Amino acid sequence: MERSGVTCLVPGLAKREEVNILHRLTYPEQRVRFFASILDRRDWVESIVAHHLNLALSQCCMDDFENWYHGSFNVCIPVTIKTWKWKQQPGHRVILRLPLPYRVGDAFRLGNGDEKVFCEAATYTWLQMSSNSKGQAFTRLQSLPHVARWFQRLRRRLLSLLGALFRPTNFFRDLSRIILTVTRIPLSKIGSFTIDADGFLQLTNRPLAIEIQDLQNEDIPTNIPRDQNYSSYLPDCHGPSFFNPDLRYGPFSFMLTDLHESNIFVDENWQITYLVDPEWAFVRPLEMLDIPTCLKEGWQKGTFWYRLALESPTSLFTVFYRQIQPRFLKKGPNLAEESFAEIMPSYWAEDYVDIARRKLSDREE
Repeated sequence: MERSGVTCLVPGLAKREEVNILHRLTYPEQRVRFFASILDRRDWVESIVAHHLNLALSQCCMDDFENWYHGSFNVCIPVTIKTWKWKQQPGHRVILRLPLPYRVGDAFRLGNGDEKVFCEAATYTWLQMSSNSKGQAFTRLQSLPHVARWFQRLRRRLLSLLGALFRPTNFFRDLSRIILTVTRIPLSKIGSFTIDADGFLQLTNRPLAIEIQDLQNEDIPTNIPRDQNYSSYLPDCHGPSFFNPDLRYGPFSFMLTDLHESNIFVDENWQITYLVDPEWAFVRPLEMLDIPTCLKEGWQKGTFWYRLALESPTSLFTVFYRQIQPRFLKKGPNLAEESFAEIMPSYWAEDYVDIARRKLSDREE
């Protein structure tokens, strides 16, 4: 735990958590050093903001450290704009968002922070290019055509008068539309979008999942080059039981993997107005999409737990032995004490015993 800049290790926490606690104890000191380096480069911060907003350097003023915000992977630095004419947003402040190098494995794999920035910039670009939705999903109300803008205002007014009755419906309807809009375009490769050196959007980066940089952050090599992407996926020995093999060559879909409450902004009627922080979004197999229409089948087949194990190396051991292995052993003999070679066939299919019996019967006949 961290309290007023002091790191405290709760008794028993290191034993309960499946993470490298000793490594995480180094974060506060590394954060202090990184923030100090930013303070020493105030002019650089202000010049970056001035460049992107086409402003004079004298118009930009970086806020003091007390006004900064930071989460698990990024720090947000407010910058105040003086005499900002022709602005397209309310207020006079913007935020410069930087990845925390000690959380993305930059020391182990130099350039991980830049890779993260390029992929996030590409994600915003892809969302803008691929979305033709109107209203609150991606387009700001004031940016809509005149008729559509007044229609949305009237719609919001009516919903406001109806009160809280339709608020959950509004939220889930908007969320469903966003998910469908983002994933509707079939793609031929598994990977992440990135911005190349010439400023072009390309689907050429490795699939930048949080697990990859988490592993590299603890000096664990993944042996996945940054320019590696995949035209197919090969489930391991028990994967065919959870994934449809007909989809192994695609099509694949772009997915937002970090959709949680802190990244979704809503209005008073619970209509989604903005999505922020689309980090770790990349193109994945269709069955990695967790939407309500596939939840029932996912629970019955165990796809949910299989996907969770793939996405969380720190919890893979627990998920495997509690949720995956029992599905394959329940129809066969007690193999707990058997050798590895005898156990492995049970991971190919849940009904492997029946299959083996049929094969033996066919051979005898």
